[in-house]
Amino acid sequence: MATIQRNVKTFGTRSFVGEVAAAPSNLAPILSNEVDADLDTVYAAWNGGADTVNIKDGAVTYAKLATDAKPWTISGATLTPTDTTKTVVVPGVNAGAFQWGTTTAKGRLIHHPSLSLSWWTDNAYLNPAATWLADDATKPSWQAYLSAGNDSFVVGRAPAGTPGSVTNLLVLDSGGNLTLYAAANNQLALGNGTVKAIISCDTAGGTSFYCNNAFAPTDATKQSWHVVLDPAVNGLFSIQRRAQNAGAGVVSTPLLVAGDGQVTAAFALRASSNGGGLRCQNVGTMSGDGYSNAVAFGWDGTLKARIDNTQIGTVTVTSDARLKLDVQEDVPGLDAVLALRPISFEYDQTKRDIGFPKGRHYGLLAQDVQPHAPLVVEEDDSDDHWLELDYRLLVPVLINAVKQLVARVAALEGASA
Repeated sequence: MATIQRNVKTFGTRSFVGEVAAAPSNLAPILSNEVDADLDTVYAAWNGGADTVNIKDGAVTYAKLATDAKPWTISGATLTPTDTTKTVVVPGVNAGAFQWGTTTAKGRLIHHPSLSLSWWTDNAYLNPAATWLADDATKPSWQAYLSAGNDSFVVGRAPAGTPGSVTNLLVLDSGGNLTLYAAANNQLALGNGTVKAIISCDTAGGTSFYCNNAFAPTDATKQSWHVVLDPAVNGLFSIQRRAQNAGAGVVSTPLLVAGDGQVTAAFALRASSNGGGLRCQNVGTMSGDGYSNAVAFGWDGTLKARIDNTQIGTVTVTSDARLKLDVQEDVPGLDAVLALRPISFEYDQTKRDIGFPKGRHYGLLAQDVQPHAPLVVEEDDSDDHWLELDYRLLVPVLINAVKQLVARVAALEGASA
């Protein structure tokens, strides 16, 4: 290190001591001049002699320091370490927080002095006793902390007035597992529109998926869907629906799978495309092969309804007299049958997306049947309201026609005798 030396400054022919003795009131100016001279020499060594320092006038400025004497670089409101290879350390519980903000509630970066914990907080700080306090007791506090000790990332919240009562809302562990907690409803809401998707899990593990929550819809003009999975021994899987404009909780259950595997469906199952349909175990292909002890309904270019191609069971319709009311003998007979027009035809495949059975068929026209046997004809539930014939219901009509024909024959035979 360089040594700075200079002789004691003298004034005229007198020495420094003589000057003070001759004029005691000049002591302060004399000392200031001595100090200034020493500082000029020191600063010249720092800054190449380009400037001087006048300490008594308060003219020592940051700008006059040499570059290697400046630990920070200032640019506007930005403060940057001059040597970016150095680490900025803020020690201590109180001082160990990097704080920002001009409002009462401040933001902070905090590291615990003895634990492997780092926090990012809003409206929360640690006192010397490592107790949480709030800048503004009327507002809640939020914390996000990283723990090397617990190997996790946690987001928590404390209610207003109780900054130490932190409830963990989210935990991300080292395995990438994300756990969400909610003290009130155990729900995760997704979406930024009026209608939201919600995932909910109760304390017993029951899980629900909501779209426009059927029991508290955020838009009552739209329908709601609710899927429930219950892990209990006799639990169930169900799909529930609330119609648009229906009241909260007014739901139907289109599908329910009970804990014993029984399925209850409150809807019509439709094959909507080639290869669609319902197939039970060991059905095989829908081309007619591989059916053994099986039931199949579906579509493969031709509408199918199969029940085991090797053994077909009995198909019955409940017909117990004890179940029937208002019994009347008003079934159309021979006149209705004579009015029918048996035809052969092919279906117009362009009239329905899934098509119709292909090829040529025997049958009747529903419009011809309806005036003479109206109970045999029904409208389907499509937008086009296609007419359908239940050919089973023609059996009583045919029976009555045969009876009437037999009676006519008997009458003719009796007259000829």
